[in-house]
Amino acid sequence: MRAASSAIQTEKRTAETSFSDWKTRIETRAAENVPAATFTLSHATLLSAALIPWHEATVSKGDQGGSGDFGNQELSDLRVGVGQLAGALRIWYAKRSPGVPEPTAISKWQEFCASATLPEVRRAFTACEHIDAVQS
Repeated sequence: MRAASSAIQTEKRTAETSFSDWKTRIETRAAENVPAATFTLSHATLLSAALIPWHEATVSKGDQGGSGDFGNQELSDLRVGVGQLAGALRIWYAKRSPGVPEPTAISKWQEFCASATLPEVRRAFTACEHIDAVQS
């Protein structure tokens, strides 16, 4: 149990570091007067790299209860949000960077969402497809 808790804490630190790196890059770009809407391949790569740690940090542990410090509602909300992010990244790679191979973490999240027990998590990956279709 202690080893599992340590592993979860390590995953949370990894996700926090990824977020911190991302935040620093955005702040740097803002200071350089780069439009906030600019989203680069390095941003997509950084976000994609955080997808698997987020899966590991938010997967339910079954009879052992929730995952780490997250409650059940937080777990489902996080999985919906990260599933939507993965779906949005798939669209971004297809439209903005078609020659670059899609990170495998994106297809993994498609699988995670498709096999989820909660319907909101199952719908999460494809939610951005509907938004993209309306905007196109």
